[in-house]
Amino acid sequence: MIWTSTNGDRWTPAWGSAANGSIAGEQLVVGTTDLLLFNDDESTGLWRSTDPLSWEKVQLPSDMASLGVTKAVWGLGIFVAILKNKYAGGPNTAYGESDAIWSSPNGITWTRDSVIGSRAVFASLRVDSKEFVVRGTADGSPAVWLSLDGTTWMIEKHA
Repeated sequence: MIWTSTNGDRWTPAWGSAANGSIAGEQLVVGTTDLLLFNDDESTGLWRSTDPLSWEKVQLPSDMASLGVTKAVWGLGIFVAILKNKYAGGPNTAYGESDAIWSSPNGITWTRDSVIGSRAVFASLRVDSKEFVVRGTADGSPAVWLSLDGTTWMIEKHA
C-alpha cells in the first residue's frame, strides 16, 4: 500500500488496499519524473506513477513478467532490473539457464539485455555516477558485470 502526505502529519492512501496485505518482493524505484513499484509475487508486476497519487499497471513482456524481480534501480537516464530465473536447471528451458537483466528508458518499454557468461546468478545491482554493477556468479564462480549505459554488459572479473 502506498500512502502520501503533503505535510508529514496527515496521510492518505494513494494506491493499494490494507485488506490485501503486503506485496512480496516490493521494489520502489524513483526516476527523474517517474516512480516504479515492482512486485514479485510468483511473477513480476509493475506499476508506474508520475504524480505519486495515481498509478497505472505496466504491461511487461511475458519473458520478464514470468521471472521474479530481485532488484531495480534508476541511474544514468535508464531503469535497470535484475530478475531471478526460477526455472533455471529445471525442465522449463524457455527462459534460459541464467538470471536476466532488463532495461527501460521510461519504465514502460522494457528490453532484455544480453549478458556474457553462462548460468549467471545475480546477487546484487547498484549504480553510481558512472556505471551499473551486477555481482553474482557465472558457471558457479564469482563474477562482476559492468555497464556504462545500463544495456551493454561485460564481465570485468571472473575468478
